[in-house]
Amino acid sequence: MSKRTVLLAVSVCTTLLFSGVAGAKGANTSFDDLMNQARQGDAKAQNSVGVALADGNGVQRNDFDAVRWFQKAALQGLVDAQYNLSVMFANGQGVRQDDAETVKWSRLAAKQGHPGAQYQLGLLYAVGAGLKQDFVQAYKWFSLAADRLTDMDGDIAREDRDLVAEKMNSAQIAEAQRLVREWKPEDALPVLAAKDG
Repeated sequence: MSKRTVLLAVSVCTTLLFSGVAGAKGANTSFDDLMNQARQGDAKAQNSVGVALADGNGVQRNDFDAVRWFQKAALQGLVDAQYNLSVMFANGQGVRQDDAETVKWSRLAAKQGHPGAQYQLGLLYAVGAGLKQDFVQAYKWFSLAADRLTDMDGDIAREDRDLVAEKMNSAQIAEAQRLVREWKPEDALPVLAAKDG
């Protein structure tokens, strides 16, 4: 897999997540109401504002502001926002593309059981983007994502897991399968304090 494959796959995950979260604000909540909730510190509203801004859903698209709202929600421990932030760093949307930040936020969300983040972390391990290439870890995260993603997304995760498996020996596959069996999601993880802005 190439880094280009990572970016294409991450873009697919981004589209799916953003469309799923955008509906979270509900049909009766205007963007202004949602913005007021976000300004009062509501993490879900902050994430939804970020989604609307990243998609241009009912408002002018603004990736820079989307990142700012995702950061606020992510720092409060909202796993969807942590994943959304990782995607923005992966794609260089509203921020400079940064593999280390992509890994940081993907890992945080993946450990909590976010399937998009698990898939993205598998891709990052598969190609060694922002961390050392590790097929055992890639297999593990692809497998976990495949178990949680549905339809075509689950199929893609399984295909990528199988592609990684072709590069592994039987002992590595057995180790990866053991890691999958033993994996348990972690509770919301502490996030380093960030500058308010």
